[in-house]
Amino acid sequence: MKFLYRLKFVVVCLSVFLIIISCSDMINRYRLAEPDAGQATRGKEFFVSFQENPVMNTGNPYEISLLISGDYNTTGQVVVPGLSFTQAYSVSAHGVARVTFGRTVRVASSDVVEDLGIHVTASQPVVVCGLNYEQGTSDSFLALPVQSCGTEYYVMDYQSYILMSGSSFTVVGLADATTVAITPTVTSGSRTAGIAYSISMNRGQTYRLCDLAATGDMTGTHIVSDKPVAVFSGNTLAFVPAGTSYGDHLTEQLVPVAAWETRYRLVPLMGRTADTVRILAASDGTVVSWNGSPVATLNAGQFYEGVLTANAVVTADHPVLAAHYAQGSQSVNPPTNTGDPFMALVPMTWQFRTQYSFCAPHADFPDNYVNLIVPATAVSGMLLDGAAISPSLFSSIDGDYYWARVSVTEGNHLVSGPQKFGLIMYGYGYNDSYGNAGG
Repeated sequence: MKFLYRLKFVVVCLSVFLIIISCSDMINRYRLAEPDAGQATRGKEFFVSFQENPVMNTGNPYEISLLISGDYNTTGQVVVPGLSFTQAYSVSAHGVARVTFGRTVRVASSDVVEDLGIHVTASQPVVVCGLNYEQGTSDSFLALPVQSCGTEYYVMDYQSYILMSGSSFTVVGLADATTVAITPTVTSGSRTAGIAYSISMNRGQTYRLCDLAATGDMTGTHIVSDKPVAVFSGNTLAFVPAGTSYGDHLTEQLVPVAAWETRYRLVPLMGRTADTVRILAASDGTVVSWNGSPVATLNAGQFYEGVLTANAVVTADHPVLAAHYAQGSQSVNPPTNTGDPFMALVPMTWQFRTQYSFCAPHADFPDNYVNLIVPATAVSGMLLDGAAISPSLFSSIDGDYYWARVSVTEGNHLVSGPQKFGLIMYGYGYNDSYGNAGG
């Protein structure tokens, strides 16, 4: 009998041990998979695209690259089938891997389906940012993993500069036999403003429509697909605000309408006297308020453009998309040759994270910053590369959140905090700039 009791005891202990091991394994697997759940900026698969950027001089420096980072040691691959390009990469936790391309990876056509989609895969969830640098005209974007792409978009962009064929968008297919219906806001070739048309595309293919007349603005273009797609918007060379020198390339990957929000907290850019902000609606009769005061009633595809000189809170009674634009160097008072236009989508709360690995990417941008939007109760715990960020740098936005602007050097960085917070990274060079939300 004693032997049987001892045997039962051993069996029970072994069972408990196996349950603990199993639970531990499940927790670990859940922890690794968490960034892939629902709307996310981190994932294991991406399809991205670089748009046309003016080549002022073929001998000028340029860099077209993907900057890949994550919380775990990771390996992966970047493939562009249309260019027979394949490159493996590896990145350590909180490090940044860089994959570079030649100019031929840029989509410079209009109204043509091509095989220029860039396929990124990873063994663990990663963040992917794109840098489209051409000396004097650059910008960057935050990529969205495939699980965060959708089937309905409105284009956010800026009007063209008359000397360049400019305002545009690019659709990247995520699945074969995808039908995409497009209603453009600008007439381009045979595509008439306000008239819907359809295209068919396969996985990894790209389709770009560009304002060939270089006088219009693709903002508000409606894109609906029967399967999820990725959409990138931007401008070959835009003046922000219109008519103010100097121009710069703009680019961002768009967020699908289903993930838009009704509240955005805005933080002015460092070293600028004013920024431009656009608020884009997806529903008729959307009322937009700036610091509690109504400023516009918009229909689907319409936008409100405002000037940001101090921190602000924008709200709407229906979901909207918000974009933050740096203005041209000559619009700064007094004028300066530092910085130029870039476009960054304002982070949504579902994008907020407790830590961000990122790279201030290039020596031609000596002035680099991050704008932080932090819960009031987390201000005292914010860290940059392991060192405390002084709470004295923070000011209240709306009582619930505080903001700060922090200078960073060229290279890799880690910003972390005890609660989820928002981040925009950006930098200035000689009549040049880049900027995008953190992921």
